[in-house]
Amino acid sequence: MNKVIVAVLLGLSFSLAAFAQSAPSTAAIRGEYIIRITGCNGCHTPSYAEKGGNIPTSQ
Repeated sequence: MNKVIVAVLLGLSFSLAAFAQSAPSTAAIRGEYIIRITGCNGCHTPSYAEKGGNIPTSQ
């Protein structure tokens, strides 16, 4: 039982390490990435859909 738990924890730690390496390096870039993949702009940015997503990041 303990070996299974250790194996699962090792697997999770390797998965998290791989994710951390592939994630953007700064908080602002990470935030932009999360906003884009979750689709927040579709409802929370005026005219986003009409302009095909071509909105300056200042908006």
